[in-house]
Parts: sequence; structure tokens; C-alpha cells
Amino acid sequence: MSFRQKAIVLGSVFVGLLVVLLYGTVISPPGAAQRRSEAPLFPRVKTGLAQRIEIADASSRILLVRSGGWTIDSTGTAYPASQSRVEGLLKEVAALARGTLVTRDPKTADSLGLSSKEAKRLVLSGAKGEALCELSIGRSGVGGRGFFLRPGTGTEVFQTGEELSSYLSTERRTWADLRILPSDINAEAVMRLSIASTLALPGAAGAKGAPRIDYTLLREKSAAGAFTWSLSPGAVGASGAVDQQKADSLVRSVLALEGADFLDGEDRARASLASPAALVTVSLTDDRTFVIQFGTKASGDQYPCALSGGSLAYLVPEWRLEGILKPKENL
Repeated sequence: MSFRQKAIVLGSVFVGLLVVLLYGTVISPPGAAQRRSEAPLFPRVKTGLAQRIEIADASSRILLVRSGGWTIDSTGTAYPASQSRVEGLLKEVAALARGTLVTRDPKTADSLGLSSKEAKRLVLSGAKGEALCELSIGRSGVGGRGFFLRPGTGTEVFQTGEELSSYLSTERRTWADLRILPSDINAEAVMRLSIASTLALPGAAGAKGAPRIDYTLLREKSAAGAFTWSLSPGAVGASGAVDQQKADSLVRSVLALEGADFLDGEDRARASLASPAALVTVSLTDDRTFVIQFGTKASGDQYPCALSGGSLAYLVPEWRLEGILKPKENL
């Protein structure tokens, strides 16, 4: 066989293999079905376009509004929302694949948890109130994979959306940013921490009645150039020396302080924040100072809390206070 004949034969084999490959991956029904299942369910949804997010079921509803940052609209009051959590939901919706088409029959859809009484509803709206995405969410899919979802007002039901499971709560505290202090504060910026308290916490060492806590930690540069914590010379019984790891841990606990929920309405009016039982004062190297106020115990082993001069109040779990309101002997 001549070289030309061999080239023709090999070329023909190559073309044949290419045809088979194209048929298997592009032309064949299985390939087309896979591409359809991987296609975006909402191809026009862009995370930056959403201005309102509503998640609702038959008995509850949460409304998230973009106003500079994301906020929670609760009975006409705007509470800070977790920016990362909201952005996470938007990214999941934008990336949501069509998955498997389950049915187009409305009666079958109702049996999959998509009736008005059972389904959850997710709506993303733009700046002019236009719906960018409408989605009904039913029960978990077959094998626990994803959910039965119905986009818009159509009849098609898909099994998809495994990643949505953590974003369907209508509870306010699930979406709330409950940090007491601003998120831009780091431990290295704290130069002074004062704690004063008359609260009797169950976990306080040697607590009898209402032990008095009153001391200040100072962060200063040593002769060797290292920053170290010491007790203020004015603290009663202070030797000045403290365990640096314990002091660092205390500062980080203060900076990480979060509430379990917001305190509002009549509950805030009844809170004991007008005459706080404990004060934690944080002074920073940029001359900012924050005073955290704690009232006496409310219901459920929680304590009212607010920043002095702030507009929000919180309920803080008792275990968080136990990690902060430590007597100086513990340092």
C-alpha cells in the first residue's frame, strides 16, 4: 500500500472516529439531556441586580432589602443582615442548574410539596420591583438530593438545588448580623479594655450574690519593642502582670460578641439597659471608643445588651457573658 493510500485510509478512520465522538457527545439524546440538566435555571439572574429578596411559606415571611448593604425589613424596622449569607444565596440562585425534569402535571406537583399550603416561595426583585426570579420549593428530592422546584408560574417541576438547603429559613435571626461591635475591629487595634460588673453569673469563680468586677487592661509596648497586656496600676489588688494568652483570649471574646437575636418593641422598653449592671469599654488606637452595656437577666438565660448611643439592642446568651465578665484573678 502506497503512502498516499495509507494517508487516505488513516484520514477516513480519523473522520469516522470524529463522527462517532460528535454523535456521542453532541448529537445523541443522552448528551443533549445532560446539557439541558446543567443549563442555568435562571440565566438572566445577576447577583448585582437584586434589590429585594422575599422568602415565605404559608405562615411566615422574611424580607431582605438592599440599602447600601443588605438589611432585614421587620415590621417597618431595618435590622442589619449578614452580607455574606445574603450574597451566598444570590450566588446559588444565579448558578442554579435545571436538573432533572420531573413533571408538568399540576396535580403531581402538589403531591411533591408544591401546593400553596406547603411550598416555600423565593422571589428576587430588581430596583423597579420587577421579578428577576420566582421559585416555589417543595419537598426534598428523590434520594435526598436537592428539592422539587417550580420556576415562575409555569408547570415544569425540576429536581435540583441541593445548595439551597441552608438558605430557606424565614427566621429573622438566621439572616441577621448580630455582631455587637463593628466587624472592622481587630485585636491588634485594642489598646485598652475596661470591665465593670455586678452581675452574678453561674460560671463566675467564687460568685456569691453579686461580686464586683472592676479593672482595666492596658496594651503597651515593652522596652524590647513587644506589645504586652498589663493591669492598670489603679486596679485594686493589681500586680500588673497578667497571662498574655488569657488577656488575648478575653479581648477576642469581646470583639466576637454576638447576640442570639435583636431586642425590640416592648421587650426593649422593659429591658434594664437604662441602669446597666455591667459595662465593657473598648478603646482603640484610632481613638474610637465603644461601651457595651448589659442589663440584668431576661428570659431564657439571656441578657439585654446594647452599645452606648447605638440604635439596636440584643439578647446575649449567658455563656457568652461568662467568657467576658471574668474577674481579674482569672487573668
